[in-house]
Amino acid sequence: MDPAASKRLAKAMELGRGREVVLGVVEVNDVSRYARVVVESGRVKELVEKPAERGPGLANAGVYYVPGKYLELVEELELSPRGEYEFTDVIVNVIRRGEVVRVFNLGADEWMDVGVPWLVIEVNKLALAKWGGRSVRGEVEGTATVKGPVIVEEGARIRGGSYIEGPAYIGEDADIGPNSYIRPYSVIGRGCRIGFSVEVKESVVFEEAHAAHLAYIGDSVVGEHVNLGAGTILANLRFDERNVKVSIEGKRVDSGRRKLGAIIGGYVKTGVNVSIMPGVKIGSYAIIYPGVRVFRDVPSRATVEHDWL
Repeated sequence: MDPAASKRLAKAMELGRGREVVLGVVEVNDVSRYARVVVESGRVKELVEKPAERGPGLANAGVYYVPGKYLELVEELELSPRGEYEFTDVIVNVIRRGEVVRVFNLGADEWMDVGVPWLVIEVNKLALAKWGGRSVRGEVEGTATVKGPVIVEEGARIRGGSYIEGPAYIGEDADIGPNSYIRPYSVIGRGCRIGFSVEVKESVVFEEAHAAHLAYIGDSVVGEHVNLGAGTILANLRFDERNVKVSIEGKRVDSGRRKLGAIIGGYVKTGVNVSIMPGVKIGSYAIIYPGVRVFRDVPSRATVEHDWL
């Protein structure tokens, strides 16, 4: 969360002496996609999940402070009509008890909805843009180049011939290079291995993922402990250069991005020379055999031995 927003949250907590629930709220253009929050005198009067009416309104930003005494209410949660456990029901039950729920307001530049997977890229871009500084605490070999606002955490190693352009983030114990290219707005998580001749462009790579050699990761989200075999390509641009579409709950959704690569769940493995087309989702623990071309989503735990058309 943005430091300025954190201070406002702390102030709201102080008003309630740490004994009252605090809920972050944000103005949105279409509140029907969220939980509408009705506020009077800085306190929540009502919270309505996914209201029928469209239009602007105050929405639940999904940021909470909940004193320990209320956590017992989690045990009372029941499945919602959508078949999910809604944490907002805890807040609703606190309100029904007649107890105070305070709010603190988040600005549009301090909050972003990540309800669809490609927004993981956008929210990390926002965080990197706000950082704007430079911190190199890991090891950078003499022939490597680190240019601009780049964070290199302790224990990370940037091997010779590698080129990193900020803003970018390299997590603890990550191993980059030799001859890797990390382009702006890339986030490399803790313990990742981005090896020889691997290019990462505007992507988020979660912890312990490996792309040891000769791979391209373009505008993608790569889950934890993924292993990309040599020559794996995460393509990010359609031939017609139109916006990339993604399948979400059975519908084709325009991502709004001209360039968008793959969304890969945790523990996926690809063989050598695998090509994954723009906007494709790969479920966790899937295995993609060498030389396979993937044109559509792959379910979790699937094994794909031939072209996936």
